[in-house]
Amino acid sequence: MTKRRKKKKRKTGSQQPTETKASETVTIAWTLTVMTSILCDLGTAATRFYVRAQPDEVRIGMLSGILFLAAVVIGILSLMMLPVVLQIRRVPPPRAFIVLAVIAAITPLVAIVMQTAR
Repeated sequence: MTKRRKKKKRKTGSQQPTETKASETVTIAWTLTVMTSILCDLGTAATRFYVRAQPDEVRIGMLSGILFLAAVVIGILSLMMLPVVLQIRRVPPPRAFIVLAVIAAITPLVAIVMQTAR
């Protein structure tokens, strides 16, 4: 039995353009605002369902309001950062994540419009 030797491929430089430290920092900050907005949205929904099941829980209702306020503020901040991220990066973030970010940021704003329309 003979052993076949594998040809070693030469490593070339990265095919993707490198991002600047500033663009990486802005992208990380934007990603954190998106994730925080999603968590605040989910926390608001969970606490509102709990308050509907247990109407006597006033503190949980207050927590729901605080989470909702945080979701609105952080969502607006995330929407404001999105054009900066798209402009400063050489390679834009994945389109699916951009769509997720916009949906997460707009969700509490749509809830406000729906509540005031009642």
